[in-house]
Amino acid sequence: MHLTRTLRIILISSLFILGSLLPALIIAPVVSADPVSGETTFYFKDAINLDGSSEFDSMGMSVLVSQDPPTKQNDSEYPPLLFNGFEPNSEELAYWLAAWAIQLMGSEYGDLLEGFDILLPHPFRIVETYEHYGNESVEIKGDVAFDLYFLSEITSKFNKDEVKVCLYSINSESLIPLPKEIENTTVQLTPKLLPRIHGQKITLEDVNYTLNPGDNLLFSIEIIPGNKTLVDIVLKFAELPFFESFGEKVLDFFENRENNSEIPALQELGALIKEFRGMIEDGEFNITAEQVSEIFTAVMSSSLVYDSTSHSSSVTLPFKAPGSEDENTKVYYLHDGNEMDEEKPTKDACLDVKLLEESGNWNAPDLNRSKILTKATAYLYISHKDITLLKDKIKVTAVLLYNDNEIASSERELDNTLLDFSPPSGKITIFTFGNLGDIEITHGTHLSLNVYVSNNDTTLNLGLLRDAKLLYDSKEYPSSLKVEFEETDHIKMEVSVDPSNEKVVPGGNVKYAINITSDSEDDTVKITTSGFSEEEKEAWAIEISSESVSISKDGAETVNVIATSDTLAADGAKLEVTFVAIGSTGKDTFDAVIEVSEDAVEYEINVTVPPGRTIRHGENDTYHFKIKNKNTGIWSDDYQIEASSEHGWNLSYKKIVKNLYPTNESEEIEVTIYVPKNTNVTSDKLTFTVISENGDISKTVNVTTTIIGPNLLENLYGFFESAAESLGLDGVFGSYAPHFLVAMLFIIAFFIIIIMIFLLTTKFVKITCLERIKEIFPNEVASFEMIIKNHTRKTRSYEITSLLNSESPKWTTSLDLKKITLEPGKSKPMVLMVKPTDLVKPDDWAELNIAVNVEGKKKSEKMATMTMIKGAKAELSFGSVFHWPKAFKEGDRITSSFKLENKGNASASNVSVALYVNNEEKNKVEDITIPAGGYADIKIPWIAIKGKNEIEIVVR
Repeated sequence: MHLTRTLRIILISSLFILGSLLPALIIAPVVSADPVSGETTFYFKDAINLDGSSEFDSMGMSVLVSQDPPTKQNDSEYPPLLFNGFEPNSEELAYWLAAWAIQLMGSEYGDLLEGFDILLPHPFRIVETYEHYGNESVEIKGDVAFDLYFLSEITSKFNKDEVKVCLYSINSESLIPLPKEIENTTVQLTPKLLPRIHGQKITLEDVNYTLNPGDNLLFSIEIIPGNKTLVDIVLKFAELPFFESFGEKVLDFFENRENNSEIPALQELGALIKEFRGMIEDGEFNITAEQVSEIFTAVMSSSLVYDSTSHSSSVTLPFKAPGSEDENTKVYYLHDGNEMDEEKPTKDACLDVKLLEESGNWNAPDLNRSKILTKATAYLYISHKDITLLKDKIKVTAVLLYNDNEIASSERELDNTLLDFSPPSGKITIFTFGNLGDIEITHGTHLSLNVYVSNNDTTLNLGLLRDAKLLYDSKEYPSSLKVEFEETDHIKMEVSVDPSNEKVVPGGNVKYAINITSDSEDDTVKITTSGFSEEEKEAWAIEISSESVSISKDGAETVNVIATSDTLAADGAKLEVTFVAIGSTGKDTFDAVIEVSEDAVEYEINVTVPPGRTIRHGENDTYHFKIKNKNTGIWSDDYQIEASSEHGWNLSYKKIVKNLYPTNESEEIEVTIYVPKNTNVTSDKLTFTVISENGDISKTVNVTTTIIGPNLLENLYGFFESAAESLGLDGVFGSYAPHFLVAMLFIIAFFIIIIMIFLLTTKFVKITCLERIKEIFPNEVASFEMIIKNHTRKTRSYEITSLLNSESPKWTTSLDLKKITLEPGKSKPMVLMVKPTDLVKPDDWAELNIAVNVEGKKKSEKMATMTMIKGAKAELSFGSVFHWPKAFKEGDRITSSFKLENKGNASASNVSVALYVNNEEKNKVEDITIPAGGYADIKIPWIAIKGKNEIEIVVR
């Protein structure tokens, strides 16, 4: 049954007012919570996020849970409190109404939104996200524990609500990120009569799920309202006749407060009612009675309380979240024996310090490395009561000490509990230490925590009116000190990288030269890697030259690191590793990101050059070049082929090679060269170039072609062919034009040859000699008788000369005629006389040419004669020898003189005379020539020796 318009307005406005008044009637007691939890506890943040303190996931769909405990004092609730007293929480109300509108729309379009409804705002449900930033999968195996707080009103304490918790996964990197349910459970809330807010643990048991990179976890907490009797009573009452007119007057009254009231809260309430009435009257917000009942029930139902120091609702998962372990963030839990360390308490029973009677002191472990203290916060569970009226509030002071010296303190006041009827319990109290000033905590020293009451006054206390205890060392009360450090800069790394872009090919490496310095003290520095997973170790190898180096103060040492990729590494494979230098005085890191990339390829081209070829003119031949991709890496390359002839001859070849991989295989390129028919070139250089299209390199080689030119006949034929073409004979005789031209030239040449033969064979004079060779004694004369005849038909004059074969003083010649004139057919005798001189030698001979020159003609007639010597002989002799001085002694210069005569009929040449003293040659005269009948005066100097000088002269 549909309600009337007025009844709907009255009901909605009334439930908002009633919902705002009920929370104000009861004082909320103190409830304990664990703000500093274990390694995988996530705290729920304000889902409405009005103050902007919450962060959203990468998809912008929901708020991210946090690993840090809440620090704000005021609670967040969902469903939210719509009124703070009589003042409406307008923004929370607007968000909640929008969630209702989306929920109502979803009921109409449920098929379209199926699977995505968990991501949409809901009036009873919050959904928050954990984003998995790790590069490796994480196993979630075990119980997932929700530690939640709920606010339950009176109606919910009797008609109990339920809560449904769900765990989902969603892959933010998928095309359609669809949530996938992992586990869920629904339990009934178990509120007590007092207080209004109670805690309840809910467990998803035996969860088994693998969280892969890119996966997110969604945590859903949904209130399922129980049946509310009060809602049914109100709805029945709203159906009475008089209620409509009364309700209209009430709404008019509050609506008029928008402009007539000076109270801001009433102005906002009036504006809200006016806006509601307008929406319903315009049909923008048309709801049924059942939906009105659901809204009324929601206001009367329980709410999740979270995101505050008092009520830090959380969920704990059984896995180590990446980033949850930060070596520079320490949580020291307080333990017995004045010690605190990072081991979380496991005991059920707690220890306590009665702060009104004593102070608490705890020492942290010594640091193994010097660090800078940047932030410190103490989370202390304090149980107290203070029902005094005239005393100041209890003030608790926490002091942070280093080397027993105070470096910071924080003070908190404990509220008066006079009106708090709940039993005392440990409430977390946060002490934040400010103004730390970046204090350096050196290695081998530690921090200390001291807690005490600064205004302790036990007068008339007796433990009945006032008490304060610090609870610690138990699972329920894990009081702790959280400190955050930064690394010192005493140890520094300066890194040079080769190659600088850190990109390699499969099997390649990157070399790091790490220069490490220490400016504080002598230190031993270890060099390690961080983030080098087992999976990466299978694909990469890291070699460190020295894993530990000793460095003196202000000194430096260099460590070389080589990171090598696997030879089978895929393109795009990455190694993200951190090199860490750790010493006692500090730490430094260097992040290396090495990638297998084509950018790291070193390009090289190998070309196998074929041997040069010999090609006849007018023919062609093919060269077979082989190219290989010698690039580093695994990637193929494309090549552009260019070839050119030195003389611009035609070539044919393949111009592009695609996808040639760096293997032992080669690509064969055939280049055919065409040699022109009419060429005089004897060789041609072929240039072959291979250009890489991926790399900025090329390779050029050359090969020489030897050309066999045309032979003589081919040249002649070519000449005649060209000549015939020039003369235009080809137009008449066609292809026979060269033959015709050759025939014509042959005929012409024949006649020319006949003429030349005639001219060459015509003689202008005739020389006759019957005996042209004579043999004579050296003292005789050779006489050659010759006849000169005019062989022509004209009178001609002749000039006669004799020519020896070489100029020689050994012969003399004479002619009885040197110039004559003869009529045609006439002749005249002539005598040539040849006489040897005294210089003639045995076996000498002389060739003499007679030349008859015709006046007016260049042509002459010649005849050769030969004269030989017989019976020629040289006879040498010498007379007495004269020595001067005649008397001499050892060392004197003596000259021996004598005359050497040639009594033969032939000249003696190349004569040598040697002088010997006591059979030892002392001097010598050579190259002596003595003509027949002549002589030579010989003088030979020599040096006297001691004793007898026996002289011997030898002539050769």
